[in-house]
Amino acid sequence: MAEDDGGRRSKAPKRRDDLGSRIEQARKGAEPEPSGPSEGHALSVAWRMTLDLVIATTVGFGMGWGFDSLLGTAPLLMIVFGLIGFAAGVKMVLRAAKSLQKD
Repeated sequence: MAEDDGGRRSKAPKRRDDLGSRIEQARKGAEPEPSGPSEGHALSVAWRMTLDLVIATTVGFGMGWGFDSLLGTAPLLMIVFGLIGFAAGVKMVLRAAKSLQKD
């Protein structure tokens, strides 16, 4: 019976190897290329810069509002502390940008 199959059995291992190599090629092509560590690092630093600026300004305004309500000086201290918070945020952003340029 083995001689009656017309040589199909001898072709089976070759076809299996061919299929295996085609599967490996498809897997290699389907895998996404990982982004470099510098790309992820730059994104995290950008988010850090944004949050530093927003949080520092918000904290400055919050402190000014608190002191204004305690001292009864209306919007004066809120504006002053808001500007101080913004300046602190800009300073932190510049520091983060310098560290990004070093890397």
